[in-house]
Amino acid sequence: MAVADYGSYVFDHWSDGSTNRFHDAAAGDSLMAVYRN
Repeated sequence: MAVADYGSYVFDHWSDGSTNRFHDAAAGDSLMAVYRN
C-alpha cells in the first residue's frame, strides 16, 4: 500500500507510527494515513 500527497496535505505517518510511504499490510489490517497541512 502507498500514499500520495493531496493538494496542500502532505503525508506525515501511518497510524502505527511508520513514516514510510510504502507500507506492507495484510488483509484485514486497519491502517490510517495521517497528513499534515
